[in-house]
Amino acid sequence: MNLLKRLFGSGQPTQTPFAQEDHARVELKWHSDTTVPLPDWQDAWSLAPSRSDESALKRFWWSAALTWLGALRNHVGEHYSIEGSNCFALLS
Repeated sequence: MNLLKRLFGSGQPTQTPFAQEDHARVELKWHSDTTVPLPDWQDAWSLAPSRSDESALKRFWWSAALTWLGALRNHVGEHYSIEGSNCFALLS
C-alpha cells in the first residue's frame, strides 16, 4: 500500500512551492522568423547577472523561462496554465 501511495499520491492535493507571481518578467528579444514565440537565448545571456551570483542567476533564468511560457500561453490560448515546482515549469 505504501508503494501505491508513493506512486499515485494520497489522494489529497498538496500545495506546490512554485508560484509564477514570485518571478519578475524579463524583457527578452524574440525571433521574428518563427510561428510561435521563441526567445533569443543568446541575447538573454547578455541580460543575465554575473555567474558569480548563483542565486541571482537562478532567479533570472527562472524568470526568463516563465516569461517564455507566458508568451507561449498567450499565443496558444489562455485556457492553458503554467504549472511547476521548484525544479521545473510547464505549460499544460
